[in-house]
Amino acid sequence: MTGFATILSLFRKLLGFRITFCSLERLIRRLSGHGPKTTVFLAGNYSPVQKETTAQGLQVEGDIPSDLEGVFVRNGPNPMFKPKGGYHLFDGDGMTHSVYISGQHAVYSNRYIKTVKLKHEIEAGFPLFSKIGDLHGFGGLLILLLGVVRKRLGIVSYERQPGSPQTANTALEFHAGQLLALNEGDVPYHLRILCEGIIETIGTVMYDKKLTHAVTAHPKIDPETKEMIFFGYELQNEPWCKYSEVDANGRLRSTTPIALRFPIMMHDFAITERYACILDAPLRFMPDVMIKENTLPFVFDKAAGMRIGLLRRGSATTPPGTVQWFDLPAGMIFHTVNAWEEGDLVHLCACRMEEFSLELPAGDVNDPASVDAGHAELYKYTLNTSTGEASQECMLPDFVSVEFPRIHPGLLGKRNRFTYLVTFEGLLINGVIKVDLSQPAGSCLVGQIQYPESCFGGECVFVPRKDGPSAEESEDDGYLLTFVHNQATNLSELWVMDACSMSQDPIARVKIPERVPYGFHGLFVRQRDLGLQK
Repeated sequence: MTGFATILSLFRKLLGFRITFCSLERLIRRLSGHGPKTTVFLAGNYSPVQKETTAQGLQVEGDIPSDLEGVFVRNGPNPMFKPKGGYHLFDGDGMTHSVYISGQHAVYSNRYIKTVKLKHEIEAGFPLFSKIGDLHGFGGLLILLLGVVRKRLGIVSYERQPGSPQTANTALEFHAGQLLALNEGDVPYHLRILCEGIIETIGTVMYDKKLTHAVTAHPKIDPETKEMIFFGYELQNEPWCKYSEVDANGRLRSTTPIALRFPIMMHDFAITERYACILDAPLRFMPDVMIKENTLPFVFDKAAGMRIGLLRRGSATTPPGTVQWFDLPAGMIFHTVNAWEEGDLVHLCACRMEEFSLELPAGDVNDPASVDAGHAELYKYTLNTSTGEASQECMLPDFVSVEFPRIHPGLLGKRNRFTYLVTFEGLLINGVIKVDLSQPAGSCLVGQIQYPESCFGGECVFVPRKDGPSAEESEDDGYLLTFVHNQATNLSELWVMDACSMSQDPIARVKIPERVPYGFHGLFVRQRDLGLQK
């Protein structure tokens, strides 16, 4: 046995017990002030549910449309173990909440996404991995280093992969026969929808081990070619971003490096028929401020401005091209609506914030409606590929807090007319609006649904009518689906709303005998696609 192996074996004997590291971590947290903290994201309907459950024969008020058969699935954070330190909304373990629909028969189920991270923590019986809520001050640095030591000593062991073990808690996508659970710091997880909508975790998706970077929570599926296009940002290695394309059969075709100015958090992007639109917003990764200012290491650098890059998409025979960059005033974009081409112009619509911070917002933890969640506005960007000029315009000056945009999926990358966005009361979603992007700025609001008193929802997923005309002919002919929580009863419902009329009265309300915590993104998988699963 070599000297290093002997020392390593000794350290494993002395320090390799998880309980020893748990005690050391407790000491670090106590001395550095990194103990458990009260937060709005662990209170009320943001708090996690404690068990996985299945409920059949759900009561339905109204009539579920006959062409709405399949499974509605929504992802979101739900920590299995009580956090030992700070907690951020992005930190919780991924949990799916699904409603299987067949005629008027509905079944609800919720399941944890069994990530590499969660499997290790279930085996240990307590949290093992650091999280965003820990990244403050010198104590946060020590907690990160403790995680590195755990890995080096083999206390936690996992196959080397891009990114780091994360929660898969953000979004879902269905591509090439696989339901994918996504978190931008990790690779995708393959989920399978079983009988009546129950979901199981299959494992990570590495595309025959060709994947070399983490994957955004918002890949784009071209409605014509069925390609899935995505990027991943990196915080430790230049060029800070990579872009990949996967063909309709699930084969990774190409990966292209994209040189950014500095490491940033980049959550979303957009595509057109020829371009990928890369959002170089100045939410910079600056680890020194974590120590110097005792804040999270992500800083919105307004002086740096923002850039949007147009990367020429590749094909089966041609690799992607170079990036053409356009300079714009600083702003933070978490979600795009869509992008399309018009001659030499590329138009991109997105939810833009003038200022942004990842720090937990101030306010009463027992009253999320009072918490300032920031102000995202609907903007339209126009990029001239001939002149290199760029402009931006606020489309809804009277709505200062809109987010989670959805469109008809058949128009992704093409010119679309309608988009649906949720509206906020503090941290709570109190309704949904319909916007006509073909109308002038300030005159494009064409519909609004306000939820009843004490009722709050989530992202509204647009589902086209199965047997309806093409998207171009009847773009808004479909339904909006979301979970709505009633604070008075502490129960939830799945609402089916008319996306065309935007009637205040839902078409159907599926009663769920459980509380569905607020979460992030979802999708609807049609019955015909369930049989295509791998």
